[in-house]
Amino acid sequence: MAKAHTTQYVTDQRGRRVGVFLDLKTFTKLCDARDELADIRAYDAAKPKATKDLKAGHVSTLAAYRAKRLSQRR
Repeated sequence: MAKAHTTQYVTDQRGRRVGVFLDLKTFTKLCDARDELADIRAYDAAKPKATKDLKAGHVSTLAAYRAKRLSQRR
């Protein structure tokens, strides 16, 4: 049988709600959702430039990138 969720708040000295207790499963789900949203936003921010570079032919292979990075270290 599933447990009923009761919300437990953290209050300040005046009784105002300033926080909430979460079970670990809910907290983990929220953290995962936050991380996924950050990834989506980063993708959305990078996509226009990447699309523009691809259309302009500004592409490189991984091998060429590694060779360039290695030569810069020396």
